[in-house]
Amino acid sequence: LAAIPEVEYYLATSGVGGAAGSGMSGATQRNARYGNIRVVLVDKHARQRTLQDVVDQVTRETQDIPGATVRVQITSGGGAAQPVQVRVQGDDPRVLSELASRVEQIVRQTPGTRDIANSGTAGNPETRLIPDRRRMADLGVTAQQAATALRAAVDGTVVSKLRPEGQDEIDVRLIADPATRSSSADLGMVPLLNQRDGTLVYLGQVTRPEVVGGPSSIDRRNRQRVITIGANLATGVPLNDVTIPVQQQIRQLQAQGAIPPGYTVELGGQAEDQAKAFGNIFLALGLSIVLVYMLLAALYESMVLPFATMFALPMAVVGAFIALALSHNTLNLLSMIGIIVLMGLVGKNGILLVDYTNTLRHRGLPRREALKQAGATRLRPIVMTTAALVVGMMPLALALEEGSEIYVAMAWVII
Repeated sequence: LAAIPEVEYYLATSGVGGAAGSGMSGATQRNARYGNIRVVLVDKHARQRTLQDVVDQVTRETQDIPGATVRVQITSGGGAAQPVQVRVQGDDPRVLSELASRVEQIVRQTPGTRDIANSGTAGNPETRLIPDRRRMADLGVTAQQAATALRAAVDGTVVSKLRPEGQDEIDVRLIADPATRSSSADLGMVPLLNQRDGTLVYLGQVTRPEVVGGPSSIDRRNRQRVITIGANLATGVPLNDVTIPVQQQIRQLQAQGAIPPGYTVELGGQAEDQAKAFGNIFLALGLSIVLVYMLLAALYESMVLPFATMFALPMAVVGAFIALALSHNTLNLLSMIGIIVLMGLVGKNGILLVDYTNTLRHRGLPRREALKQAGATRLRPIVMTTAALVVGMMPLALALEEGSEIYVAMAWVII
């Protein structure tokens, strides 16, 4: 990072993060196996390359670090959740893990994805000492006694307080010597007391060590266990180019009966947010068209004449899609807001033309002559207002300032 000229500074934090933290829910977790580096670039006008170019370079140069998994994400606001997320929900941890592995494979094989993360993968390796109940009973030792001795040896136990005069009290902690607790074999020599005859019994005589990978966290949604499969998008790949194929393969799993009853697999993240937002946007778009019609019907005092103005709206949407295609932008929430704004702007031009045509017809001109004269007369104010709007939108369309990239699609739709 220090060798990249666009990097202004970076802040490295160790022991914070994790699969569920940085890539999924955005919640910070304490975990010694994870770290986070926040990178801030120089001002946009002081660099030649885009933010995505720098991300691609860092991704390339960190993929071959032995023993490390590095995910590079562009943060927005307070979080850096991965845009592609698939939630797998159910009750049985084993079945849930197997189903999540199949979904992870689907996401991994879908073109356009990178930095795949599975919140259900094994977390920190841990050693468990499994008690042998029968030998414990034979040797006069209880599981609680073994657990208490093990905790005292590894974590220590406060046996007294030191109270210096005029100072805060200090805990006196009894704990095993580091050499005694450096391995599971050494812990097997922790002594226990036979409660029947007072003889010594060693922890290794009544327990069996087992090394497993415990989960970093157990996440729940609607009172069910949930595993989230997350992925970042490759450079220049729209969200729908990934989520649609993933959704199709999930439906195939359902058709094949591979998803057991009581288990669900559904898209989350930006796909879920986009679906909800699009529903609201389409409602707003339909409502705006209805309100425009009602207003024009009241102004024209006609139920038919408003359609003369409103028939221009579909042509405007065609122009919006052409602008998105030429500028290589996608149909997203901001571009949909631009289409709603466009409905009012196009309606305004139509009102200027139709209203003056009606005025000329009231003066006695035939329809064709009224249209010709109104078109010539109203062309100037239409061009003036349109040119002012286009020029005003150009700074947004060209993304000249920091963070203005988000408004590019909306600006091109309106232009």
